[in-house]
Amino acid sequence: MNTSAVCIPYRFIVDAQCNKNQQSKAVKCDALSYSFDAEHRLTQMIRLKDSSGAQKTLNELLRVIVFSSDENMLKIKCRVYELLVIMSRAAIEGGGNIETVFKFNERFANELADKNDMLSIKKMIHTALEKYISHVLTHAPTNNQGVIQQITEYIGTELPRKISIEEVANHVFLSTAYLGRMIRRELGVTFKEYVNGMRVEQSKVLLKESQMPMWEISKRVGFCDQSYFTKIFKRSEGVSPNKYREKSVHRQVAAAHSSCAHRNA
Repeated sequence: MNTSAVCIPYRFIVDAQCNKNQQSKAVKCDALSYSFDAEHRLTQMIRLKDSSGAQKTLNELLRVIVFSSDENMLKIKCRVYELLVIMSRAAIEGGGNIETVFKFNERFANELADKNDMLSIKKMIHTALEKYISHVLTHAPTNNQGVIQQITEYIGTELPRKISIEEVANHVFLSTAYLGRMIRRELGVTFKEYVNGMRVEQSKVLLKESQMPMWEISKRVGFCDQSYFTKIFKRSEGVSPNKYREKSVHRQVAAAHSSCAHRNA
């Protein structure tokens, strides 16, 4: 497939007066001045099929485009076309069929050429976004392991303090609602249960390998107080942290005795 299919169609170039032979400084598309963070979020949301989050982020980008373009329709159309390219690339990265996505891109670029007001442009770009995400939903396999790994690593580094789902969603460029659904679907637990589970696992290491008092362990792994730590730990492991430590010590002593007896035999 010729990748030139993603370029601006000739009729759009003529309509926008961006042909090199007719360009003037007044109509050149200047460098993107809107938020690259929002652009990154939009790309991630399309790849992961987060429709509601992507629509919200697209609205943010459109507001910035209008503001930074001084309502110049030519500049707005050039920047909206750039969004079309970004969205089509994200759809391909999300597993969409390349030829199909290129056809979508050409179709919407041609539609954009005929638009002369912001309302119709906004309607067109949102329709394009829905089309890209729908295509990814239909044709791409679901694989969120990479994102789950990012979430796990981030929570692991921030475990000692309070962690909100909004914070983690921002870190991986997803909407809060989508992140919550993804964790429940992939891991079978809520976000809060997942974080508490990681805290319990870390506390088990400290209980076995250190002599830290319970209050310090609970604080070290991010629980708000010792009683809540004990409650969550017992719910997860079936015994209190103190009892878990006692059993760990007994197992270690028994293993040491067994090793000595084996060497002396």
